[in-house]
Amino acid sequence: MATLADLPLGATILIPVGTEENRLCEVADKNNLVSGGAVLVYKKIYEFSQANDSALYPGGKLDNLIKTTIFNSFPQTLREKMINATFSLYGSGSITRKMFALTYTMAGFGTNNGTTEGKALQHYNSDANRIKKRHNDSYATWWWLSSCHDTTSYLRYVDSDGTPSSKNRPNSAGVVPAFVIPQSTQLEDNQNPDGSYCIKGLLPNDKITATATKPKNTYAGNWDTVRFEWTYKSENGIPQKKYELQYKDTSHTEWTELQTGETANTYADIPPNTLVAGTVYWRVRCTNIYDAVSAWSTEVSFTAQGKPSTPTVSATASPRPVITWTGEGQLAYQVKVDDAVLRTAYSTDGQYKVKEYLADGAHIAAVRIQNEYGLWSDWGTAQFAVANTPGAPITLFVAGGEKATLAWTETDHKTYYIYRDDIPIAKTTAHTYSDQMAIGTHKYKVRGVAGDSYSMSNEVTVTLSVDAPEIAALGEMQWLRLEYSTAQNSPLGVSTYQDVAYQFYAGRRYPVAETSQQITKIYSFNAAFNDAAQAAAFEGLLGKTVIYRDQHGCLCTGPLMGFELSADQFFRAFSCSVQQTDNNERIEHD
Repeated sequence: MATLADLPLGATILIPVGTEENRLCEVADKNNLVSGGAVLVYKKIYEFSQANDSALYPGGKLDNLIKTTIFNSFPQTLREKMINATFSLYGSGSITRKMFALTYTMAGFGTNNGTTEGKALQHYNSDANRIKKRHNDSYATWWWLSSCHDTTSYLRYVDSDGTPSSKNRPNSAGVVPAFVIPQSTQLEDNQNPDGSYCIKGLLPNDKITATATKPKNTYAGNWDTVRFEWTYKSENGIPQKKYELQYKDTSHTEWTELQTGETANTYADIPPNTLVAGTVYWRVRCTNIYDAVSAWSTEVSFTAQGKPSTPTVSATASPRPVITWTGEGQLAYQVKVDDAVLRTAYSTDGQYKVKEYLADGAHIAAVRIQNEYGLWSDWGTAQFAVANTPGAPITLFVAGGEKATLAWTETDHKTYYIYRDDIPIAKTTAHTYSDQMAIGTHKYKVRGVAGDSYSMSNEVTVTLSVDAPEIAALGEMQWLRLEYSTAQNSPLGVSTYQDVAYQFYAGRRYPVAETSQQITKIYSFNAAFNDAAQAAAFEGLLGKTVIYRDQHGCLCTGPLMGFELSADQFFRAFSCSVQQTDNNERIEHD
């Protein structure tokens, strides 16, 4: 265990003194004024004071300030260690003090008017080592010695450059106390953050307070590092050794450790995405280098803005699995399986049943949630394996022509889904189905379901065609043949437009074209009827969504926008157009 004897000259000792700031004393000499004693001198100036009503030191204002006020502010255990030092002063004779101002000789300036005033302290062997500042000043200033000048109205002092000078007694200068304690005085094992040492057993009755300051009553982005700040106060000026942070939020109703650290820093950086978005309450407490602990600070709060924590995900093994998740702060969610997004919803639900039937084997379910700040969490994932339990096999037969006529073997499945080109287009409980909404070559298959298990039929490819144009109201499928026209020829006209916006920019002569994904397509054709009922049926299609198909493989759906009618004794002739709309035939599985 180290003692004062082990320290080099100039080493600093931290002295907790009353309610004053930390007082650092430097080791100025050893075995000098007192055998076996170490001379400790304030490293900085205590305060400014007048010297006295006369130039003599003993019993004067400077002497009394040091030997009473300053001395009594020291911890009792340290005062008891101080050793009386006896030395001579020019004009005053010999004096004995436990705490005193340095003499002209002690400061390294030699004899004072022929009087050797104690012994020169080894540390003050240069002007640089004699330069001192006040605690809160960046500049050096002068400080009193206890030696009078040859004129008794003047007292010696050390100037701001470390050289000797003198000034009249009513003037003020800095006070620099000194004292002697045994070299055998033991020290604490650990140095302070500033490199100073503490005397072992010098444990003052220190009052420590910690105050949480930032973040407070504000917003903090949880996507970035969040810095927590506090103030640390010690009545005896003893440095902070340790801090502890605790917090509460929507997921932690009790105080929970956030971070601890051994440092004198009064801040702590919390990594991104540590906190749950929402209101966060926090508090701090501190420990000094003597292990005295403050009370917990008054709690403060702030709003953490950030993405929610990653949800925990699970999934069943059914062909249409149920995906379940838990997460905090959810206002919306998004579900995907094998990178295909299946559902996006503004909801606090924590469960989703996949509507599509998944193939047997391994799959990955993924969920992310969105909070009130519009921020998405990371994807939470779960791997699961699908194992279908098929029922009786299904054999499919399909006849082509103007429509696809499907029939399949009877099984005990309750529901059947019809697929055209892998898209579910219909559901039935029967064992037959007719598809009139297609033209050209297509592939069909049927899925029979019982609960979430299923049987899949074989796939059949057929070609569908008509020998003349025909039209029907969508959903009614009462086809009108458009085999006649009064025009010399009756071609189908198709007008297609790509939506383009033109934007002018400063410095450019011509606009910049911005092409959208939208397309306008209009089908124009002629038709004539010699049957009044058929003509009336056609007129009744005006404004309805219709399906048009012809012998050339053209098929479109959209509203019958209008027509021009001409009539004679034989025909009612129409010139009309249909604008293509997006007709999504896909149905959802139950």
